[in-house]
Amino acid sequence: MKRLSLIGKAFHRRGAKNAEEAQREAPNLSASAVEKVFGRFLSWPLLTFVRLGVVLAACFVGLAAQTEKLPGPEQPIPFSHKLHVGGQNLKCATCHKNPDPGESMGLATAALCMQCHEEVKADSPAIQKLASFAKDKRELKWVRVYAIPSFVFFSHRVHLTAGATCTECHGEVKELEQMYKVKPMNMASCVNCHQAKAASVDCTYCHEKMN
Repeated sequence: MKRLSLIGKAFHRRGAKNAEEAQREAPNLSASAVEKVFGRFLSWPLLTFVRLGVVLAACFVGLAAQTEKLPGPEQPIPFSHKLHVGGQNLKCATCHKNPDPGESMGLATAALCMQCHEEVKADSPAIQKLASFAKDKRELKWVRVYAIPSFVFFSHRVHLTAGATCTECHGEVKELEQMYKVKPMNMASCVNCHQAKAASVDCTYCHEKMN
């Protein structure tokens, strides 16, 4: 019995020592620290399995971060409204012209973009691609995010002249890394806006009269 008691005390002292070591190592918990603390209690195959799981989890998180897709359609040239409008304070009309008769807003051409990017970020692969479009006078086929149905009469110029702002229909574009449809554009949203601004909601105001 005395021998068993001595053995028990020895195990108790060893356990206390292990606990002290674990407490000292806890603030700087790295992979090697985990091995030191738990390696005594895990068999070699199980410890190897834990290591492999940690590595695979890290790879998965890294891959997910790299492949995270921004909302909205992918464009031929990456363009950040957050950078250009929010950061550089460019006005909408700088890139979006409103040619006669004023129904539609245009999209930026490669030549227009190169007025700034002849020098700004000229070594960027995206800007080099943009420069090749401008040099060859090729059209940049931007993917439109908002489109008015053909059966609706709508004039950007009329709305802008009446005091409407871009954000009322398109949201806070200056906060978007990639353009996507932030606000719905349908009959309900148009009617609600017309009612709020005391504009006509007569059917023939926006639609062709049907006999």
